[in-house]
Amino acid sequence: MPLLDIRQLQVSFTSDGETTTAVQGSSFTVDAGEVVAVVGESGSGKSITSLAIMQLLPKQAQVKGALIFSKYGTDSIDLLQCAPTEMNQIRGKDIAMIFQEPMTSLNPVFTCGQQVMEALRLHQPMSKAAAEQQTLALFEKVKLPDPAAMLHRYPHQISGGQKQRVMIAMAMSCNPSLLIADEPTTALDVTVQKTILQLIKELQQQNNMGVIFITHDLGVVADIADKIVVMYKGQIVEQGLTKDVLQKPQHRYTQALLACRPANHPKGERLPVVSDFLNPTDTAKAGRATLPINTLEATAPTALQVEHVTVQYTSPKKWFGKMRPAFTAVDDVSFTVQKGEIVGLVGESGCGKTTLGRCILQLVKPSAGKIILNGQDIAHLHGKQLRQVRKDLQIVFQDP
Repeated sequence: MPLLDIRQLQVSFTSDGETTTAVQGSSFTVDAGEVVAVVGESGSGKSITSLAIMQLLPKQAQVKGALIFSKYGTDSIDLLQCAPTEMNQIRGKDIAMIFQEPMTSLNPVFTCGQQVMEALRLHQPMSKAAAEQQTLALFEKVKLPDPAAMLHRYPHQISGGQKQRVMIAMAMSCNPSLLIADEPTTALDVTVQKTILQLIKELQQQNNMGVIFITHDLGVVADIADKIVVMYKGQIVEQGLTKDVLQKPQHRYTQALLACRPANHPKGERLPVVSDFLNPTDTAKAGRATLPINTLEATAPTALQVEHVTVQYTSPKKWFGKMRPAFTAVDDVSFTVQKGEIVGLVGESGCGKTTLGRCILQLVKPSAGKIILNGQDIAHLHGKQLRQVRKDLQIVFQDP
């Protein structure tokens, strides 16, 4: 008997008299000890499927079908028929989920340690001290820097990648039978991503855990998944063993997902899009198109100049009568951006990339250094002067 048997799942939403069907008759199974990857574009129904399993959809959702969960391989229960109290016992203990956006999933008024400890003590009889020690061990497992300090930090005090690792620690805390991972490595750098994927795989094998791994990254799928389920516009268009789907995709949409990866195409060549494959008459013409490669002139004027910028955070708390040392998030950084130039800022999670970006926008004030925008040092502007230059700066935030 499968660990989870999804039978003809349909999820619809009604608003202003109109009904939108987000998932249409999806059926697939997840066995114990198996990783099933659910892939597809944004809006294809992947996350809605996972929220239906967890019974976390809003009240206006209409859900049909069956979700047969068999924790021990014999006794089964339809999750759609569970009472709220019964689902509360299952959710977090037997079925856990790593949510896509940790910033909106973590509670801003509790520390990271408190939130993991709460999950542990809710489902397992243990003291506060034991829960704290287990939380510390989990933080070490997911490679959080300075795990002891992380216990007492709030979500806004750590980076996006670190928040994602706190979520993973919370999901793994009760050794669930089924883990749903919704884009669990999106905010992580490649080195930590590999570590987290290995951790999920190790825990899955040690505990014979079933995993639903939701992603759009087919490179990740090849390394971790046993089976692949491909979703398009709320429907499953293809499913099978990973090697079969990746090597011999049958549906045009799956072929498109594999062909549209930037790594498959040299710079300057037009990157194909999904519609090229779903509308094959346009594919031949579109595939030959090339784009001009812009070359930046050496004499191009400077748009932004960052000079010796440092950002430090001081703690008001004292430790044995002494002030705690300041935490340096950005340490003496300098670079320039010319007009018409794209500069890539890369580094591991928590290395200071986002803090530096917020500092350039003056959402965080630098402790030292200059930020010169179009010839004007904006690091010390305030009030009306700062608001006037803000129209020349925009940011796309990590957590939408």
